[in-house]
Amino acid sequence: EMSIKLLKDKYKPKFFHEYQLHIEIIKSLKNLVDSDFLSNFLVYGPPGSGKYVLALSILTEIYGTNIHNKKKIYFKIKSGNGNKEVEIIASQYHYEILLNSYIFNDKFTIINIIKEIVRNQSVNQEYKIILIKNCENISYETLILLKTLVEIYSNSTRFILTFSRGNFNDSKISGLFLKIRLPYPK
Repeated sequence: EMSIKLLKDKYKPKFFHEYQLHIEIIKSLKNLVDSDFLSNFLVYGPPGSGKYVLALSILTEIYGTNIHNKKKIYFKIKSGNGNKEVEIIASQYHYEILLNSYIFNDKFTIINIIKEIVRNQSVNQEYKIILIKNCENISYETLILLKTLVEIYSNSTRFILTFSRGNFNDSKISGLFLKIRLPYPK
């Protein structure tokens, strides 16, 4: 299994020019990144379509390969059930929150982590970038709270959300994000 994983990772694109799939999407994103406009992104599509890889590629195009030098950092967060220690992955340019952990079943945990990152963590560029994976695992109510945080912190922070399902044409959150739909690779 280890050799299969390494082979898969070896051919995972990091930069836009390495993509063999989603070529039209990549061209549009390249133009956007080249214009120095940094949007909030909502990347959605079926499992295995490359949402997380694309999110990291956007960041790699902007900040270079140091985006892949990640470390674990820990936050002590107050929640309804007392204090929790939450692990986040971070590079010098961004933070990653993975939402398939039991720790995030409490809406206040995710909200408090985002507030903690925005208020107290330093980064080496104009915007703090928070990448939140598997947003389909949070409730609609929490998504609305997240929308409020995106609005409040729009001057200092950019968000990239990934979803494995959902139609975002009518969603209250979609107006704040550039939506990127990735089809399953053929």
